[in-house]
Amino acid sequence: MRGDIMSGKDIDTLARADKPLPEDAGLCDMMLYRILSAIYAEYREGILSASDAKDAKHQAMTKHGDLELWERVFRDHARRMVEIGAVLNEVNHDGCPKCQKIAKIFDGRLNS
Repeated sequence: MRGDIMSGKDIDTLARADKPLPEDAGLCDMMLYRILSAIYAEYREGILSASDAKDAKHQAMTKHGDLELWERVFRDHARRMVEIGAVLNEVNHDGCPKCQKIAKIFDGRLNS
């Protein structure tokens, strides 16, 4: 997981200036960047009016905030599951029968 969290404003600044995102940008950041880049390009080409571009940008920024929260939650959950899985792997080999059963349920080898 990346260390620095980019805000929607940071992404907007990069897209407006046609500068690249950092290599470690998250999926939601990449999606917002692409959308904003397209909005700015369509505005510069006269395809979108200033009002339409502003509305589209606002909609994209709002959705980014929602999706970014879900992405952070998912990444944190996935990280914890990897850590738990490693411990349960040890328990599966060296733990008591109840602990081994929990390990099998967790990794999908036992459905109850």
